[in-house]
Amino acid sequence: MNKMTLKNNHVTACYIMLLALAAIVFFIFNLHTTLKGDDLGFMYNTVGGELRPVQSLSDFFAALWQQYQDTNGRMADVLSRFVCCIAGKSIFNVLNTLIFVLLLHALVKRIAGQRSLFALALTLFFILLLIPFPGETMLWICGATNYMWNATFTLLLLNYVASRGDSALRTREAVLLLPAALVAGWMGEIVTLPTAAAMCCYLVLNRRKVNKRHILTFIAYSIGVALILASPAIWARADVELGSQKSVVEMVIGLARRYARFVMPALGLAVLVIAPCVKKKYLKQLISIESLALIISTLMLFVINDTKKDRVYFYVAILGFIIVARFINNLVAQRNKIRVICTSLLVFACIALAFKAHKAIRSYLDFHNQVEQDIRKAGDNCVLHDYKFAPNRWVAVAHYDSQSFNSYYNVYKQYYGKKQIAFLRDESYSQYQKADFLQDATPVPVQSSQPDIIDTIYVLPTTFSIIPIEQQHIDPNGLFMDFDLRKGDNRLTHGTAKNYHLIGALKEHNYLSFFSLQHNDAWYLVIPAVEDDVTHLAIPVIDNGKQVKVDITCNTTQP
Repeated sequence: MNKMTLKNNHVTACYIMLLALAAIVFFIFNLHTTLKGDDLGFMYNTVGGELRPVQSLSDFFAALWQQYQDTNGRMADVLSRFVCCIAGKSIFNVLNTLIFVLLLHALVKRIAGQRSLFALALTLFFILLLIPFPGETMLWICGATNYMWNATFTLLLLNYVASRGDSALRTREAVLLLPAALVAGWMGEIVTLPTAAAMCCYLVLNRRKVNKRHILTFIAYSIGVALILASPAIWARADVELGSQKSVVEMVIGLARRYARFVMPALGLAVLVIAPCVKKKYLKQLISIESLALIISTLMLFVINDTKKDRVYFYVAILGFIIVARFINNLVAQRNKIRVICTSLLVFACIALAFKAHKAIRSYLDFHNQVEQDIRKAGDNCVLHDYKFAPNRWVAVAHYDSQSFNSYYNVYKQYYGKKQIAFLRDESYSQYQKADFLQDATPVPVQSSQPDIIDTIYVLPTTFSIIPIEQQHIDPNGLFMDFDLRKGDNRLTHGTAKNYHLIGALKEHNYLSFFSLQHNDAWYLVIPAVEDDVTHLAIPVIDNGKQVKVDITCNTTQP
């Protein structure tokens, strides 16, 4: 055995050991990560307006069809539902760790083209320090399938196609490649839509090198993307999410700030511009799949302009990292001593970062366990103070605040077996402790389209208002209401706007959360503060067994 073979074996052994160590650490992270509201929600299906647990395969497939119609058409969420309904969290911990290892290896291959200890250490350092919100994108069940699994399947597919070069496409390979590419493209639009567009551009720009494998992969992958876009729900969702009232300048600034904050997207674009000026060989980088996907993803994120979900920058961070890491790897490729020193330093830094990440994850686990203990101790009528956990990139926080995030109200009731469950802030919790929930509240003049259901709104000098309502009129699935201000008005309320993640301002038209609450023997709707600039409300209720909206015209003056 010659020296070169011994050296390669040594590198391979170290590479596998570091990969195994990373897998063990990540598995521990998974063990200490809790279920979140979306995970619990996937355990149920809505039947006849009520949540029912998914208990059979027929329930499972019915839930999938409803999800495709009402929520989205992603394969990622099919996998999430499978994990939550059938496989369970323990199986997910194993699967998620396996996907994590595949992601690491796929990234190393995209960066170095082969097993590289330096590229692996650099990748781990990037994930532990810079990747956007790993608690949401890599550990949370629904987030991991939508982001980490999604990106991993696409990178593995790209690596496979690249590894086959110009070899002939055989029938057996085509039969396996077709469903693999389709599933990868079907995973989720935040990754697959820009990647499909990048594939198309790549094939056009490199048409002389295109073979049957490239064409088959692109077609199957694009069919997967089309299956997402064919879902009726995605267009309804886009209608709401793409309705931005920001100027182009504001949108550009918002995108630039996030690219700078997550470092790698900005660095990736910088390398694409600067590197070819240094050496002409880097011109080829401009037409790589990663470069094209980064540029197209940037345009897509600009259009989406989602200020509430920083996790959507996960994929562009990965693309930027591949471009930057590939550049760095080329710089140290022929400098063995520098590469060894850098690898050692990166590994030691990763150890420190891993301990820090685990500390945050364990801290949240203790917090979560305390909340669950309080919920289980409470009676059937469970009304508790709200719970907050300091933001941390390694934690996907469950929402225990009914005033700003009540989408999981029905899920929590079912999961914890409660007749009512609510988490109240200081003002509303103090009001709830009073003998009369309407004490100190002032009625305001309104005109209601259905006064037999809602005829009065009570205003408190706080961040919320109260509407008395009979229980049979409460819509269990009505969690959001229209909340309109005077034309041309935008306001900063007593913190309401920030609590609703509207970047400090309520706009002319808003779609805000509200919730129902039982106090003694009476029922109420707790809604955002109705001040003198509110002109119109549209609140979903039940009338004669059907969901309708009560339109309310407001002419109020807050006391």
